[in-house]
Amino acid sequence: MPDKPNVLLVMADQWRAEALGCMGDEQVRTPNIDRFANDGLVFERAYTPNPVCSPARGSLFTGQYPHEHGVISNTYHKLFLPDDRTTIAECFRDAGYETGYIGKWHLDGTIDGPGYVPPDRRHGFEYWRGFNRGHPHLRGFPNVAPDGSVEWEGDREPDIETDYALEFLDETEGGPSFLTLSWGPPHTPYEAPAEYGELYDPDELTLRPNVPDEMADEVRENLVEYYGMCTWLDDEFGRLLEGLEERGLADDTVVVFTADHGDMMGGQGRYAKGVPFEESIHVPLLVRYPPEIEGGRRSTSVVNLIDLMPTLLGLCDVAVPGSVQGTDRSAHVRGEEPASSTATYLEGNLPYDDTWRAIRTDECMLAIDRTLTTTHLYDMESDPYQLENLAGDNDVADLEDELRWRLFELAYAYDDRFIKARHGRQHEPEERIPLSDGR
Repeated sequence: MPDKPNVLLVMADQWRAEALGCMGDEQVRTPNIDRFANDGLVFERAYTPNPVCSPARGSLFTGQYPHEHGVISNTYHKLFLPDDRTTIAECFRDAGYETGYIGKWHLDGTIDGPGYVPPDRRHGFEYWRGFNRGHPHLRGFPNVAPDGSVEWEGDREPDIETDYALEFLDETEGGPSFLTLSWGPPHTPYEAPAEYGELYDPDELTLRPNVPDEMADEVRENLVEYYGMCTWLDDEFGRLLEGLEERGLADDTVVVFTADHGDMMGGQGRYAKGVPFEESIHVPLLVRYPPEIEGGRRSTSVVNLIDLMPTLLGLCDVAVPGSVQGTDRSAHVRGEEPASSTATYLEGNLPYDDTWRAIRTDECMLAIDRTLTTTHLYDMESDPYQLENLAGDNDVADLEDELRWRLFELAYAYDDRFIKARHGRQHEPEERIPLSDGR
């Protein structure tokens, strides 16, 4: 076994946590990920800091909230991840790891076409089989030249990306290595390969109770394709795990499966993401490392994707930079500490008038708008599908006040300057929220 483990971070795009067998969905077929869950640790309450692609990815790689790392939207002013942000790849590279990135990047601004990402904007990833953006699931993999021209390879993007991942494992066999594999599905377009879509019958699918009746037929048709893409990636994930076994790397590799955000899929009458509802903000997070993680464990700790960078560095005994806002959960992952985190801070639509902030606790979810007015309040224990908005209900006024207080504590702790400025103008100095570890 090498002195430090390899790390394989597998990230799907727009895969909500609920769409996994191991997370309770009895309709979707994800046998490989379910077996993986039985061999490792499942975080049942993992959340994205911002349920949109670019902000979430920036947070995952920097351990910072979007308001801190600066990528506050997919499209706003064609933002790039700033050069001065320390990333997880840079930390691993500087610790002697070989680093690699495969798939969709979406941190190099919004441009036409898949987009070439120059080496000086790859933020520590040395082996590179990436492209900036787009979802050519069934068109193939886009090999992008510096002039932006594209040579399409094969006909199924994730299959080729998995091939590249296995090639990377061969090329870095001596280790240690850190590889991020970023698959495009099950993001729109909702179009699975035919043999996977045929696995599901729309007439037999049960929808979540928060899908309006008038959308039911349409949602079932889309869910067939969404589930089909999930099963497709599950097969590719199985191929990766088999590749680790064949190369004798299974016990030497920390493997993570997650997603940047979820998909509403008709919930609350919506598609896509970007809103403070569970289907949008709740993401899968599963970790396996046989030497240190007991199989079959499930954590109820409320965690955030900004915690992933320091946690992976902690598992590999690599120093965590001071710029990180997330928390190192490696002791909890190893089973040395019990679940302790009971709340996390969320934000969305930062540059726009409909910007929001939210707090998700182990029991409730509260969201506020740009005027600091409570817009959403749900008892997630009794109302997991968020059917009854309690915001402004006098019967739960004390609960609302408590959650608002905790939300503002977190806003101050994470230096959310927009909220601090708004809150500061509304309160006398002695009434402002004190700094504390509200996590």
